[in-house]
Formats: sequence, C-alpha cells, structure tokens
Amino acid sequence: MPHTFRFEPPEPRPGSITRPRLLRALLGRWEHQVTSVIGGPGLGKTTLLAQSLAENRLAPRGHDVWIGLEAADAEAGSLARDLLLALEPDPAASAGGDRPSPRVVADALWRRAPGEVCLVLDNVHLISLGSPGAAWLSELVEALPANGHMLLSSRSALPVPVVRLATRGALLRIGEDDLRFSEEEMTGFALRHDINRALLTSTGGWPAMAELTATVETDLAGEYLWEEVVRPLGPERRHVLAAVVDLGGADDALASAALGRPVDLAEELAGVPLVAVGAGGWRAPHALWRSARALGLRDERTEIRRRAVAHMTRLRRYDEAVTLAHEADLPDLLPAVLRAACVAGARPTVAQLDRWLALSPREVRASPAGRLAEALRATLVAPTQSIQPLRDAAKLLRDDGDLDGEMVAIANLGRVGWWHADMDALRELIPRVNELSAGEHPFGRAMMTVGRAIFADLEGDDAGVLANLDAVEPGALDPAWDAVARWMGANVVAGTGDAEAAFAALEGIGPTTDPNFILTIAGLRLTVQWMLGHVDQVVKEAETYVGRVRASGLHHNFAIVLPVVSRLLSHVGDVNGARAHLDELAGLWAAELDGATVGAALAWASLHVAEGDDERAAAVVAAAVAEHGLDGADRRAWRLGLALPYVLLPDSRSYWDGSELRSFHDVSRRLATAVVAVRSGADDKALRDLALPEPGIVRAALHHRFAAELAVGLEAAGHAGSGQLLEAIGPVGRAAVRELAASGGTKRTRPAKALLAAVPAPPPTVTQLGVLGPLTLRRDGEQIIDPALRRERLRALLAFLVSRRETTRAAIMAALWPDLDERAAGNNLRVTLTYLLRLLEPWRTAGESSFHVRTGGQRVELVTGQWLRVDLDEFDEEIAAAARAEADGTPSLALDHNLAAVALYRAELHADVAEAEWNVLDRDRYRTRFVAAATRAGQLLAARGDTDEADAVAHRAIAVDPWAEDAYAVLVGTALARGDRSGARQALDRCMAALADLGVDASDETQRLRRRVRTSGA
Repeated sequence: MPHTFRFEPPEPRPGSITRPRLLRALLGRWEHQVTSVIGGPGLGKTTLLAQSLAENRLAPRGHDVWIGLEAADAEAGSLARDLLLALEPDPAASAGGDRPSPRVVADALWRRAPGEVCLVLDNVHLISLGSPGAAWLSELVEALPANGHMLLSSRSALPVPVVRLATRGALLRIGEDDLRFSEEEMTGFALRHDINRALLTSTGGWPAMAELTATVETDLAGEYLWEEVVRPLGPERRHVLAAVVDLGGADDALASAALGRPVDLAEELAGVPLVAVGAGGWRAPHALWRSARALGLRDERTEIRRRAVAHMTRLRRYDEAVTLAHEADLPDLLPAVLRAACVAGARPTVAQLDRWLALSPREVRASPAGRLAEALRATLVAPTQSIQPLRDAAKLLRDDGDLDGEMVAIANLGRVGWWHADMDALRELIPRVNELSAGEHPFGRAMMTVGRAIFADLEGDDAGVLANLDAVEPGALDPAWDAVARWMGANVVAGTGDAEAAFAALEGIGPTTDPNFILTIAGLRLTVQWMLGHVDQVVKEAETYVGRVRASGLHHNFAIVLPVVSRLLSHVGDVNGARAHLDELAGLWAAELDGATVGAALAWASLHVAEGDDERAAAVVAAAVAEHGLDGADRRAWRLGLALPYVLLPDSRSYWDGSELRSFHDVSRRLATAVVAVRSGADDKALRDLALPEPGIVRAALHHRFAAELAVGLEAAGHAGSGQLLEAIGPVGRAAVRELAASGGTKRTRPAKALLAAVPAPPPTVTQLGVLGPLTLRRDGEQIIDPALRRERLRALLAFLVSRRETTRAAIMAALWPDLDERAAGNNLRVTLTYLLRLLEPWRTAGESSFHVRTGGQRVELVTGQWLRVDLDEFDEEIAAAARAEADGTPSLALDHNLAAVALYRAELHADVAEAEWNVLDRDRYRTRFVAAATRAGQLLAARGDTDEADAVAHRAIAVDPWAEDAYAVLVGTALARGDRSGARQALDRCMAALADLGVDASDETQRLRRRVRTSGA
C-alpha cells in the first residue's frame, strides 16, 4: 500500500503569518501549465503551499492534488502509481504492477474536465536530474491537458526542462527572493509573536530563522542548521562555508585569499539558506550559522585569518580586520589596519576608534598609526584638546615618510581650527601645506585651496568661499574631503537663502561611509527642509536627529545642535521641549564649553517670545549682537532666525534692510517687516497688499506668536489669507490669537475675535459616531450619555448630515420639516443645529466656529475623517477590503473583513430615526450589504469547519432579510456537517417557504442541498 500521508497536505500551522502577496501569486497556478516554487530549507515553501491549498478549499478555483515526494520517487514507479491513485482512487492501483505512463496520468486529468486540476508536488529536489523519475515527470509536463496544471516545490533547480515553458508564458516562477519575508511581513510576524521588530533584522527575511529567533532557542537553531543544511553539503563545501561564517562574510576574492585557492561561492554555497547575497557577489551568513555543529576551523584558522586581515584591510572592512587580528593574536598587523582606516577618507567613529585602540597593545598605540588614531579620536570627543596630539602625530608620520598620513593630521588640525574660528591655529599650518602643495602632492594643493575657502567662510565672504571651492582641481580631493567641500558649498548657498539651490547641492554630495559626517549632512538637510516650508516634518525628525547626535559622542556638534533644535521647538510652540534642550545645553557647557553662542542666544530669545516675554527676549538678542555682531562666521545663524532680531531690535532693522538677501531670507525680512507694521499700527493698505507666501514658508520664517500677530493684522486689513494662516499655525497660534482677543481695548481685539470666529479650531478629542443601529457617541473611546441624544430632531439632523455629508439648509428643512413654512422650518433648524453643535463640540468657546459642522450661507457640511469617525465609513472600508481579498485569492482575509463588517452592524441604519423618503434607500442599501457580508462570512466559516459561528452569522443575516436564500443554505450545510438531519430539514423547509412567499424558484445550490437532505434520510 502507498503511504497515505503523502496524499494529505499539511494543515497551515497555527499562528503562521498569512502572506497575501505570495498567495495571490500562487493563484497563477490555474493560468500556467507549471508553477515552480524554489528555495532552500527554512523559506516556508511547505507552509505557503499548505496555506494556498487551504485558501482554495474555502473558495475553490479548481481541485488541488497533493503528493509529498520521497527519495524512492527518483525511480518513477511509485510516483507514477501514486499520482494515478490520487486522481482515480482505486486500491488495486497500489498493488504494484506496471508503471503507469505519463499519458495515462494525463488522461486521468483530462477526464476531470472541465474542472481544473493542479498536481502539487512537494520536495521535488529529491528527484535528481537525469533520473528515471525526472524523465517521467518531464514527459508528464509535455502531456498535460488544458485543464491540468503542476505546482512543483523544490530546494534546488527543477529536474525537468522549463525553458520552452517560460518562452511561451506557460511557466510561473517563485524564487528565494520572493519567499523571504517582506518588510511588511516581518513587522506582522513581530507583532504576532510579540517581539521587537529589530530582533528580526538579521534574519534576512528567512521564515525559519525568524521563527527560531522568536523562540530564542539557539541550540534548536544549531540542530536545525546541521540536520537540514550542513550535513548534506559534504566536507569540502562545509570547509568553505566554515571559513565564510568565521570571517562573517566573504566574496569570491576574500574567500579565495583566505583559503589560498580559487573559490566560486555561487557554486560552493548553492542551495545554502541564510546566506544573503549582496552587491558584487558578497555572501553574508546569518549569525545563527555560528551555532551549527561541525563548522569550526582548526589548525588553519590563524593563517586563514592572517590572509583575510590583509584582504579586509584592502576592502576597508576595518572592524572585521581588527577583530580578526586581535582574536588570532596578530598584533603586528594592527598598525597597518589603523593607518589604512585613518587615511581612507571616511573618518572612523568614536566607538570604532575606542574599540580598535582598546584591542591594540601599547606598542601599537605608540606607533605613528596608533598616535594618529588617538589624535583623530580626540578631534571627535574633545576638539580643543586634540591640537597637540594631532601635531605630534603629524611629526611622527612626517619622520616616517608617510605624507598621506601627515596630510590627514594636518587636515584635521585645519578642521578643528575651522570649527572654533581659530585663525592662529589655521595660519600655523600654512607653511607646511604650501610646501606640500608646491610638490607632487595634489591633495596638498587641493587642501590649500579648501583652506582658503575656510578662511573666507570665517571672514563672512560667501562669494570667496564658493570661488575657492570652484578652484579645487577635479579629483584632487579624496572622497571624504570632496564630500566636505561640497557640503561647505551647500551650506554657503543655504546661508544666502536659496533653499532650492542648496537642496540640489546636497543631492550632489556623493555617498559617504563616515557616520559622523552623515550626521552633518543630515543636519544641513533639515535646515534646508525648514527653509522650504516643511516645518512639521522637520520638527518630527528633529528629536530623532538629536538622539543620533547624542549617541555619536560628538560633543561639539551636540552643543551646536541642541540650541538649534530648541529654537525650532519654541518657534512652533513646544515650550517644554525647547527648555529641556536648553537645560541639557547648560549642563554641557558647564562641563566642557565656554561662553554663549549666537545659536544659544536665538534659542533663548525664541523661548522667551513663546512665553510672552518680548522684553527679555530683546535683551538676550541685543547682548548677542553686541558680543558677536551680525556678520562673520555667525551670519548664517542670524539669517535663519532673522525675524527675531528684526522684530525685537529696532536698531538692527537698518542692517537687515540694507543687506542683499535672497529667496527664503528675503521672504523672512518682508514678513518681519509686516509684523512690525502690525505692531506699530501702520497703514492697512500695505498689509492688505502683502504677497503672502504659502503657509509653510510663513511658519518657517516667523515665530508662531509673530505669525499669529500677522494673521490678526491681515484680518484687520481685510487680507484674504488671514484665516488660512491661522489654520496653518495650529493650536499654539490660536492660543496666541485668543490672548490678543482677550486683551481688551486694543486695536487688535476685534479682528482677533473675528478671526477666531471664522476659522474652526481642531478638536481636542476624537469623536466616534455609531449610526448602524441606534445613535451612539464616544469620545476617545468613552461612551457619552447626553440628554440631547433623546431629541428626535437632533438625531434626524445628524442622520441626514451623515448620509449627505455636504448639503444645504433648504435641503435639510425640506427633508425634516416638510410641512412647515420656510420661517418656521428655519427657526427649527437653527435651534436643532445649536443643540447638535453643543453635543459634538462641548469644548467650543462662544464666538468661535464649529470644526465638525461647517456652515456658510446656505451650505452645511459635516466634516468627517481624522477627528470625527463614523461606523458607516468603517463598514464600507471593511466591505471593500473583503472584496479585494477575494480578488487576491485570500478568502481567509476576506472572512476577517466580513466578520468585522458584521460586528459593526448593530441594527438598521439610523434605527432610532423615523423612516422617511430621504433615508429609506440608504437603509435598504446597507441592509443588503450587511446580509451579503454575513452570508459570505457564514459560507467561509462553514468551509473552515466553524459550524457554530457560521450558524450565528447566518441567523443574523436571516433576521435582517427573512428571504436570504444563501444564508438558509449555510444553515442547511452546517446542519448536514454536524449530522443533524432534522435541523437541515427544518432550515430547508424555512428556506423553501420564504422562496414560495416571494414567488421565486430555488437556486441550483438550494436544489442540490435539497437532494442531499433527501438522500441523507432526513
């Protein structure tokens, strides 16, 4: 007898993640002659096939025939007999005898026509290429009838020819890249297993390893890898895999260098999972490979690592090179690694340098390369203390004849001097740089030109900076300094106010591996985004950016970033966040830095303005101007916060008015001038004619309090953009306008009140309306009981608005008060609308307009979405999602969405509103959609074997529609499945009576069930 289990597909594992994109792809098996699913062990092939077959059982598109292959199938005999047996069950077929030909099996498929049949063969890799089984399968592929299909799952390439199938579009291929978890699936897996998503990052998307990572059973992972993958490789390939795992990854060049012989990793590691293939053929094994038995290297490990260290150094993989040199006790290799890392152009991070130096013996740290590494570390953690270490390293490297290393030390001396505007430190470098630039060292010449650009920058000469940068010889700078030069140019362009040109310049900076400089570029990018008006985006990203700078250990940069971010936060009204950053800055200064900066002064001034203390803010700005001036190295900081000195310091306005400003800075000056005009009570005509840029630009240029003042001034002048500006500023701007409205006796009081009345305020809570049944109201999920809900006309008005969303007063009056004259109906509408507004927005201040219900003239609009959610909309979304899932071939997901829709439908639409001409069609439509969703859910539940739940939703459908024939069919089917003949007969009788009442004939499905009930003896 054949093994009966090979005919039984495995059930989907409980808790396994459903992957709609792959299930949708496997629907293509019904349109293709052959579908291949190829990937190594642990990629979830069998789980995927089991899910696909289970989905097809819920909503069949054809008949799947499963065969689990065995090694003996390579001889073809048992495979042929069992395939025929699976298609035409006959015990005699299992008794041995002649092997059925492919044509006989193909004819058995043909006899199923017009029904579609797919032969699902798992573990096809057990049939080797050239074996009798492979030849038999190849003939079967050629003999398949039009209604026959094959789904072949294998760990390696199929043993049957598929090129011709592919050329005529008869082959569907799903490969290893497809089988790996997508980002969305990885997130879903993490949520399902209640683990941190970051834990799955290193799994490479391999389902089996994700499962093992989730269980945290590394010994299990090792056993799995050994049994499923490692042992079948053989000794030679295991040796290659062991070397690649020990090295943490390799490409052909590194593997060949480490092993001392040519290695083709594509061939050696073919079919090995958990080895990601990157650009250039780099193979990166998963960390769990280290738990696999028999992958340890023995006597040759040291020599392999010595060769690997040299090769990794050439590849700039310094972390791995240092680690290998240390673990292999090869300290003589470390100076070369440290030097290469320091002169490579991409500065190592503090953490890297700390680690490398900690692993280096004293003699290595005392070498020229070690001293250079220590000096570079000092530039990152304590720049002012790095000058002497850099000088010492430069001398040692010069004495050693290492000009490249010396130039790195000199370049960093220049960078430190630039950071601190230390002209003396920069000037002392000029003789040696001149000497190098006069020789055959193009990098020295280029650095001399960059140095002149730095001097120009410190002197406030933007044109000089750009002219010197343009004079740098193409290709003379290494990639790191080329990126610095390009960043410097982008920074200068941004400082002139031309945000778009600065953004283009940033895009021109080549890729850099220096994580510290990446942060510098990211900071300038945020500044440019701010100037482009993307205020909310920058504020959202700023805190993350602060965290990245904090984690980098770059204390100097941190002292620059904190006040900038603090200013941005108070600029938009986040007083607590702004103050927290300034408090942190104060602690940092007390420990390491001396004196205040322009950035800190602007941050404090912005905070004082946010707190309503303009006098104190003006004093801070005045002190900073007196100490630092408005020109020079601090000019960009002043320009970015231009409105603060312009509005607060009258004496500074002549400077700003006489400055040549472009783009964003010119706009900032114009807007600041308008704020001054509002404060001084200037002629309204100038404000009325103000060309107002888009709200995002205004928000970036003006502090939120200044912007609020401008909005009130524009309202007083009759400017059409006042309301749009107030809406853009948001709640903090509105609070500022409320202060102006409450100030009393000022010229701005009346326009402030008018502006508040014209522009609705976003609500403080989310309101949820339930209208599929009696009206319910929740705020942030909490049920609200309000006497107003008992008012019949209020419920009717809200129901009318929910159904129409946007309408007119005349339409409402005609629907709700058709028998009243226009005056009486209008009075009723005003009163009812007042009750409705109180119900929906009890927090609304008198005189301010409603957010949820917008009125203007005849227009009345119910605004739903983020702040006002209606179960009707959720119901529609679930129904639409169920339809998409059905189309994608994932009825299990369709079931979830249909059940969600059923749960939302408590009773008929607007159940506590009297039936009227305006609501009857909507009620019928949602009643019909509910019945369809409940019936489909019942069908899918019944197919899954959940008969009790299927009965429950079918009964709900019949309660709403007593003539729902398909819902009765669900009840009949579930009763038969339970063996309840009487129950099946009763449900069928009720169905037939309902159809007779309608005067219609039973459908084919109902007739089929009727025959089943009769033949069952019920």
